[in-house]
Amino acid sequence: MTVTETHPLSTDGTRLDSIQNFTSEYWWLGFLGFWEWVHPVFGLFYFCFLFIPVAIALEWLTDEGDPTEWIEDREPTGVRGHLGAGWATIHPVALVQSIIHRCNMAVVRGRKLTPDPDEFDQEQPLWLPFDDEWTVLSGSPDKTFAHDTGVPQHRYAYDFVITDDKGSTYDKAASGTDPATHYCYGEPVLAPADGTVVNATDSRNDSSRANGAPAPTYRSIYGNYVVIDHGDMVTVLAHLQQGSLTAQVGDTIEQGEQIASCGYSGNASEPQLHMHVQDRSRLSIGIGLPARFDATDTRHPDGDFTNDKQAMVHCGQRVKTRKPTDQS
Repeated sequence: MTVTETHPLSTDGTRLDSIQNFTSEYWWLGFLGFWEWVHPVFGLFYFCFLFIPVAIALEWLTDEGDPTEWIEDREPTGVRGHLGAGWATIHPVALVQSIIHRCNMAVVRGRKLTPDPDEFDQEQPLWLPFDDEWTVLSGSPDKTFAHDTGVPQHRYAYDFVITDDKGSTYDKAASGTDPATHYCYGEPVLAPADGTVVNATDSRNDSSRANGAPAPTYRSIYGNYVVIDHGDMVTVLAHLQQGSLTAQVGDTIEQGEQIASCGYSGNASEPQLHMHVQDRSRLSIGIGLPARFDATDTRHPDGDFTNDKQAMVHCGQRVKTRKPTDQS
């Protein structure tokens, strides 16, 4: 059994790691300074822009290497791609929703912290939300490599893609920026566990150009998504393909059942599947929970698979679920 919160490539974290994580997550609060016309106190937020050089310097000092450096994901291309990547950083929807999510611990939930992986007792058996082999593009229970330590919902979140033998997330032989050239686009998304659909939408457009940036007019960071209540926890699957939902709110679904297809909606730089587990069904006030996946094979990136009865997965790993018919 491999249930460890420490990334296989990690060294022991330090206080500098914590400071680097904080500054890299909260520099964007500097944009609130532009609201000083509403009240002079907002001008104080300009100082948050000083976090940028601090974060860069500490990243160099605390560099442990990038476990995803072998993954050739879609980089911003052309004027539209670079402008889009920049716009995504200050997108009003992203800023507002991030502020709501980041403030919920202090205001709504009374500063409740996300649980430590080694202290959280997960009773619900979970499978990875897909068939075959996918790659963890982002996320880890190890705080140094976490998806987003500043957002309580996303502390233990993951982004998954499919990569080829060379580590590319898309077919480089295909011309243009068609999202369909990405291997994960349109692939089935499966229910991680038995449960009931409590919130879902698939009416939002997918980004039409995979140019390394989300569509400039997206209305939700999640894009199309489904929220499944498993009783003692809730899973959120996002960036789904428009019109792909096969389950509606109120439907009871079984573990491994297809509920949607992977898409390119919301705040995503390329087609990918976002997943996180939280303690409440309402997206804005949930607290992220660490996930242990049953019957999970992991490898990083070219070695043999480690066959685990239960595992936590980490960015840079190739992962897949052994279904009952595959298990010895």
